[in-house]
Amino acid sequence: MKKNGLHTKTVTIYCDGKSCIDAINKSQNDSLTALEKSESDIIKAIRKMAKEFDNLSFAWVKGHQDDDDGTPEKDRPLEVRMNIACDLAAKECMRKCTEPTKRARPLEGAVATLYFGKNMATTNMKEQIQYAIQVPNMKKYIRSRLKCKEHIVEEVNWAAIGRAKGRQTLHLSIRTSKMMYGWLNVGVQKKYMGQDDTCPCCGNAKEKQIHLYRCPNKAMRETLRSSIAEAKSKMVKDRIPSKIYDPLIGEICRMTQIDHPDRGYDDENTTENIIRETLKKQRSISKEAILRGFFPQGLDHSTK
Repeated sequence: MKKNGLHTKTVTIYCDGKSCIDAINKSQNDSLTALEKSESDIIKAIRKMAKEFDNLSFAWVKGHQDDDDGTPEKDRPLEVRMNIACDLAAKECMRKCTEPTKRARPLEGAVATLYFGKNMATTNMKEQIQYAIQVPNMKKYIRSRLKCKEHIVEEVNWAAIGRAKGRQTLHLSIRTSKMMYGWLNVGVQKKYMGQDDTCPCCGNAKEKQIHLYRCPNKAMRETLRSSIAEAKSKMVKDRIPSKIYDPLIGEICRMTQIDHPDRGYDDENTTENIIRETLKKQRSISKEAILRGFFPQGLDHSTK
Protein backbone atom coordinates (compact mmCIF):
# COMPACT_ATOMS: atom_id res chain seq x y z
CA MET A 1 0.00 0.00 0.00
CA LYS A 2 2.79 2.39 0.88
CA LYS A 3 4.71 1.47 -2.25
CA ASN A 4 1.69 2.49 -4.35
CA GLY A 5 1.31 5.82 -2.56
CA LEU A 6 -1.81 4.87 -0.62
CA HIS A 7 -0.27 5.99 2.67
CA THR A 8 -1.29 9.57 1.83
CA LYS A 9 -4.90 8.63 1.03
CA THR A 10 -7.92 7.93 3.21
CA VAL A 11 -7.93 4.14 3.64
CA THR A 12 -10.32 1.82 5.48
CA ILE A 13 -9.30 -1.79 6.09
CA TYR A 14 -12.18 -4.21 6.70
CA CYS A 15 -11.90 -7.46 8.64
CA ASP A 16 -14.50 -10.01 9.77
CA GLY A 17 -12.57 -10.70 12.99
CA LYS A 18 -14.33 -8.33 15.39
CA SER A 19 -12.05 -9.13 18.33
CA CYS A 20 -9.00 -8.25 16.22
CA ILE A 21 -10.54 -4.96 15.06
CA ASP A 22 -11.48 -4.08 18.65
CA ALA A 23 -7.95 -4.91 19.82
CA ILE A 24 -6.35 -2.76 17.09
CA ASN A 25 -8.62 0.19 17.88
CA LYS A 26 -7.99 0.01 21.64
CA SER A 27 -5.16 1.86 23.36
CA GLN A 28 -1.86 0.02 23.20
CA ASN A 29 -1.02 -2.43 25.97
CA ASP A 30 2.54 -3.78 26.01
CA SER A 31 2.25 -5.86 29.18
CA LEU A 32 3.44 -9.48 29.15
CA THR A 33 -0.15 -10.62 29.73
CA ALA A 34 -1.30 -8.75 26.62
CA LEU A 35 1.44 -10.34 24.53
CA GLU A 36 0.06 -13.80 25.37
CA LYS A 37 -3.27 -13.03 23.69
CA SER A 38 -4.17 -14.25 20.20
CA GLU A 39 -2.57 -12.35 17.33
CA SER A 40 -0.92 -9.94 19.80
CA ASP A 41 2.34 -9.77 17.83
CA ILE A 42 0.46 -9.15 14.57
CA ILE A 43 -1.70 -6.47 16.19
CA LYS A 44 1.37 -4.72 17.57
CA ALA A 45 3.05 -4.80 14.13
CA ILE A 46 -0.12 -3.41 12.49
CA ARG A 47 -0.22 -0.54 14.98
CA LYS A 48 3.38 0.35 14.17
CA MET A 49 2.78 0.25 10.41
CA ALA A 50 -0.45 2.26 10.76
CA LYS A 51 1.54 5.23 12.06
CA GLU A 52 3.06 5.59 8.58
CA PHE A 53 -0.38 6.34 7.08
CA ASP A 54 -2.02 9.75 7.17
CA ASN A 55 -5.62 8.58 7.48
CA LEU A 56 -5.97 4.84 8.09
CA SER A 57 -8.91 3.24 9.91
CA PHE A 58 -10.07 -0.31 10.65
CA ALA A 59 -13.69 -1.48 10.47
CA TRP A 60 -15.54 -4.72 11.06
CA VAL A 61 -17.58 -6.45 8.36
CA LYS A 62 -19.80 -9.42 9.11
CA GLY A 63 -18.34 -12.61 7.65
CA HIS A 64 -20.05 -15.31 5.57
CA GLN A 65 -22.83 -13.04 4.38
CA ASP A 66 -23.18 -15.18 1.27
CA ASP A 67 -24.69 -17.82 3.60
CA ASP A 68 -27.45 -15.50 4.85
CA ASP A 69 -29.75 -15.02 1.88
CA GLY A 70 -30.02 -15.01 -1.88
CA THR A 71 -28.95 -11.39 -2.35
CA PRO A 72 -27.42 -10.94 -5.83
CA GLU A 73 -23.68 -10.31 -5.75
CA LYS A 74 -24.01 -6.92 -7.46
CA ASP A 75 -26.40 -5.69 -4.75
CA ARG A 76 -23.98 -6.34 -1.90
CA PRO A 77 -21.76 -3.52 -0.54
CA LEU A 78 -18.18 -3.51 -1.83
CA GLU A 79 -16.70 -4.48 1.55
CA VAL A 80 -19.02 -7.51 1.73
CA ARG A 81 -18.10 -8.66 -1.78
CA MET A 82 -14.40 -8.28 -0.95
CA ASN A 83 -14.82 -10.26 2.26
CA ILE A 84 -16.58 -13.10 0.43
CA ALA A 85 -13.81 -13.16 -2.20
CA CYS A 86 -11.11 -13.22 0.49
CA ASP A 87 -12.89 -16.05 2.31
CA LEU A 88 -13.08 -18.16 -0.84
CA ALA A 89 -9.40 -17.47 -1.62
CA ALA A 90 -8.42 -18.45 1.94
CA LYS A 91 -10.30 -21.74 1.71
CA GLU A 92 -8.69 -22.53 -1.63
CA CYS A 93 -5.29 -21.79 -0.11
CA MET A 94 -6.01 -24.11 2.82
CA ARG A 95 -6.96 -26.93 0.44
CA LYS A 96 -3.65 -26.58 -1.38
CA CYS A 97 -1.48 -25.72 1.62
CA THR A 98 1.93 -27.34 2.02
CA GLU A 99 4.50 -27.19 4.77
CA PRO A 100 6.74 -24.10 4.47
CA THR A 101 10.27 -24.72 3.26
CA LYS A 102 11.71 -21.90 5.36
CA ARG A 103 10.70 -19.65 8.23
CA ALA A 104 8.76 -16.51 7.46
CA ARG A 105 10.50 -13.35 8.61
CA PRO A 106 9.19 -11.83 11.89
CA LEU A 107 6.79 -8.97 11.34
CA GLU A 108 8.35 -5.54 11.71
CA GLY A 109 7.19 -4.08 15.01
CA ALA A 110 6.39 -7.41 16.68
CA VAL A 111 7.99 -7.78 20.11
CA ALA A 112 8.41 -11.55 19.96
CA THR A 113 7.61 -14.29 17.44
CA LEU A 114 6.97 -17.91 18.36
CA TYR A 115 8.01 -20.61 15.87
CA PHE A 116 7.49 -24.36 15.82
CA GLY A 117 9.95 -25.63 13.26
CA LYS A 118 9.31 -23.47 10.20
CA ASN A 119 5.77 -22.52 11.24
CA MET A 120 4.98 -19.16 12.83
CA ALA A 121 2.48 -19.30 15.71
CA THR A 122 0.34 -16.20 16.25
CA THR A 123 -2.62 -17.55 18.22
CA ASN A 124 -3.47 -20.12 20.92
CA MET A 125 0.15 -20.15 22.10
CA LYS A 126 -0.45 -22.29 25.21
CA GLU A 127 -2.32 -24.92 23.21
CA GLN A 128 0.36 -24.95 20.52
CA ILE A 129 3.17 -25.37 23.08
CA GLN A 130 1.25 -28.24 24.66
CA TYR A 131 0.69 -29.67 21.17
CA ALA A 132 4.42 -29.54 20.38
CA ILE A 133 5.27 -31.35 23.63
CA GLN A 134 2.66 -34.12 23.49
CA VAL A 135 1.79 -34.76 19.86
CA PRO A 136 4.96 -36.50 18.54
CA ASN A 137 4.51 -39.43 20.96
CA MET A 138 0.76 -39.46 20.38
CA LYS A 139 1.22 -39.67 16.61
CA LYS A 140 3.71 -42.50 17.06
CA TYR A 141 1.10 -44.41 19.09
CA ILE A 142 -1.65 -43.64 16.55
CA ARG A 143 0.46 -44.93 13.65
CA SER A 144 1.08 -48.11 15.60
CA ARG A 145 -2.55 -48.51 16.65
CA LEU A 146 -4.08 -47.80 13.24
CA LYS A 147 -1.22 -49.52 11.39
CA CYS A 148 -0.81 -46.62 8.99
CA LYS A 149 2.03 -44.47 7.67
CA GLU A 150 3.00 -41.04 8.98
CA HIS A 151 1.50 -39.08 6.08
CA ILE A 152 -1.86 -40.79 6.69
CA VAL A 153 -1.93 -39.52 10.29
CA GLU A 154 -1.37 -36.01 8.94
CA GLU A 155 -4.52 -36.34 6.85
CA VAL A 156 -6.72 -36.47 9.97
CA ASN A 157 -8.55 -33.29 10.96
CA TRP A 158 -7.30 -33.29 14.55
CA ALA A 159 -8.54 -29.74 15.18
CA ALA A 160 -12.14 -30.79 14.39
CA ILE A 161 -11.80 -33.84 16.65
CA GLY A 162 -10.47 -31.62 19.43
CA ARG A 163 -13.42 -29.22 19.09
CA ALA A 164 -15.92 -32.09 19.19
CA LYS A 165 -14.33 -33.74 22.24
CA GLY A 166 -14.04 -30.36 23.95
CA ARG A 167 -17.85 -30.15 24.00
CA GLN A 168 -18.19 -33.55 25.65
CA THR A 169 -18.24 -34.48 29.32
CA LEU A 170 -15.11 -36.20 30.61
CA HIS A 171 -16.86 -39.59 30.72
CA LEU A 172 -18.11 -39.27 27.13
CA SER A 173 -14.74 -37.97 25.92
CA ILE A 174 -12.96 -41.01 27.38
CA ARG A 175 -15.52 -43.35 25.80
CA THR A 176 -15.07 -41.57 22.46
CA SER A 177 -11.30 -42.10 22.65
CA LYS A 178 -11.85 -45.79 23.41
CA MET A 179 -14.11 -46.04 20.37
CA MET A 180 -11.61 -44.25 18.12
CA TYR A 181 -8.67 -46.45 19.07
CA GLY A 182 -10.46 -49.77 19.46
CA TRP A 183 -10.47 -50.07 23.25
CA LEU A 184 -14.22 -50.46 23.83
CA ASN A 185 -15.05 -53.32 26.21
CA VAL A 186 -16.45 -55.63 23.54
CA GLY A 187 -16.14 -59.42 23.29
CA VAL A 188 -12.58 -59.54 21.97
CA GLN A 189 -11.47 -57.53 25.01
CA LYS A 190 -13.49 -59.66 27.43
CA LYS A 191 -11.87 -62.82 26.07
CA TYR A 192 -8.54 -61.69 27.55
CA MET A 193 -10.25 -61.82 30.96
CA GLY A 194 -11.58 -65.33 30.38
CA GLN A 195 -15.11 -64.21 29.48
CA ASP A 196 -17.34 -65.18 26.55
CA ASP A 197 -16.44 -63.21 23.41
CA THR A 198 -19.67 -63.76 21.47
CA CYS A 199 -22.16 -60.94 20.88
CA PRO A 200 -24.76 -60.86 23.71
CA CYS A 201 -27.39 -59.49 21.31
CA CYS A 202 -27.23 -62.00 18.44
CA GLY A 203 -25.01 -64.72 19.94
CA ASN A 204 -23.78 -65.62 16.48
CA ALA A 205 -20.47 -63.85 16.14
CA LYS A 206 -17.31 -62.85 17.96
CA GLU A 207 -17.97 -59.34 19.14
CA LYS A 208 -15.38 -57.09 17.54
CA GLN A 209 -15.96 -53.34 17.57
CA ILE A 210 -17.14 -53.28 13.95
CA HIS A 211 -19.79 -55.85 14.89
CA LEU A 212 -21.52 -53.19 17.03
CA TYR A 213 -22.46 -51.48 13.75
CA ARG A 214 -23.39 -54.66 11.87
CA CYS A 215 -25.09 -56.85 14.46
CA PRO A 216 -28.29 -58.31 12.90
CA ASN A 217 -30.21 -57.95 16.16
CA LYS A 218 -33.42 -56.05 15.36
CA ALA A 219 -33.14 -53.58 18.25
CA MET A 220 -29.49 -52.86 17.36
CA ARG A 221 -30.39 -52.20 13.71
CA GLU A 222 -33.29 -49.91 14.64
CA THR A 223 -31.08 -47.96 17.06
CA LEU A 224 -28.48 -47.56 14.33
CA ARG A 225 -31.04 -46.36 11.77
CA SER A 226 -32.41 -43.89 14.30
CA SER A 227 -28.90 -42.59 15.06
CA ILE A 228 -28.11 -42.11 11.36
CA ALA A 229 -31.38 -40.24 10.84
CA GLU A 230 -30.60 -38.06 13.87
CA ALA A 231 -27.13 -37.28 12.50
CA LYS A 232 -28.62 -36.27 9.18
CA SER A 233 -31.25 -34.06 10.85
CA LYS A 234 -28.54 -32.27 12.81
CA MET A 235 -26.50 -31.62 9.66
CA VAL A 236 -29.60 -30.25 7.92
CA LYS A 237 -30.35 -28.07 10.96
CA ASP A 238 -26.75 -26.79 10.91
CA ARG A 239 -27.30 -25.82 7.26
CA ILE A 240 -24.67 -28.17 5.91
CA PRO A 241 -25.31 -28.56 2.16
CA SER A 242 -26.72 -31.86 0.92
CA LYS A 243 -23.69 -32.27 -1.35
CA ILE A 244 -21.69 -32.65 1.89
CA TYR A 245 -23.94 -34.72 4.13
CA ASP A 246 -25.31 -37.07 1.43
CA PRO A 247 -21.90 -38.66 0.72
CA LEU A 248 -21.16 -38.87 4.45
CA ILE A 249 -24.48 -40.52 5.24
CA GLY A 250 -23.96 -42.80 2.25
CA GLU A 251 -20.51 -43.82 3.51
CA ILE A 252 -21.85 -44.52 7.01
CA CYS A 253 -24.66 -46.63 5.52
CA ARG A 254 -22.17 -48.52 3.38
CA MET A 255 -19.96 -49.32 6.36
CA THR A 256 -22.86 -50.33 8.60
CA GLN A 257 -24.60 -52.30 5.82
CA ILE A 258 -27.78 -50.25 6.10
CA ASP A 259 -29.76 -48.90 3.16
CA HIS A 260 -29.38 -45.17 2.59
CA PRO A 261 -32.41 -43.46 4.23
CA ASP A 262 -33.20 -41.48 1.07
CA ARG A 263 -31.67 -43.32 -1.84
CA GLY A 264 -28.90 -45.66 -2.87
CA TYR A 265 -25.76 -43.56 -2.80
CA ASP A 266 -22.65 -44.19 -4.87
CA ASP A 267 -19.90 -41.69 -4.15
CA GLU A 268 -18.12 -42.60 -7.40
CA ASN A 269 -20.98 -40.92 -9.28
CA THR A 270 -20.94 -37.68 -7.30
CA THR A 271 -19.94 -34.54 -9.18
CA GLU A 272 -18.27 -33.13 -6.07
CA ASN A 273 -14.60 -33.98 -6.59
CA ILE A 274 -13.63 -32.56 -3.21
CA ILE A 275 -16.05 -34.86 -1.37
CA ARG A 276 -14.97 -37.89 -3.40
CA GLU A 277 -11.31 -37.22 -2.63
CA THR A 278 -12.15 -36.59 1.03
CA LEU A 279 -13.86 -39.97 1.33
CA LYS A 280 -10.88 -41.67 -0.35
CA LYS A 281 -8.57 -40.00 2.15
CA GLN A 282 -10.79 -41.19 4.96
CA ARG A 283 -10.66 -44.79 3.77
CA SER A 284 -6.86 -44.56 3.59
CA ILE A 285 -6.77 -43.65 7.30
CA SER A 286 -8.66 -46.79 8.28
CA LYS A 287 -11.40 -48.95 6.80
CA GLU A 288 -13.58 -48.00 9.76
CA ALA A 289 -12.41 -44.37 9.98
CA ILE A 290 -15.83 -42.80 9.46
CA LEU A 291 -17.34 -44.98 12.21
CA ARG A 292 -14.52 -44.21 14.62
CA GLY A 293 -14.66 -40.45 14.08
CA PHE A 294 -11.48 -39.90 12.04
CA PHE A 295 -12.40 -37.17 9.57
CA PRO A 296 -9.75 -36.01 7.09
CA GLN A 297 -8.53 -32.52 6.36
CA GLY A 298 -10.56 -30.73 3.70
CA LEU A 299 -14.04 -31.56 4.94
CA ASP A 300 -14.30 -28.29 6.92
CA HIS A 301 -13.44 -26.34 3.76
CA SER A 302 -15.95 -28.12 1.50
CA THR A 303 -19.15 -26.62 2.80
CA LYS A 304 -19.41 -23.75 0.31
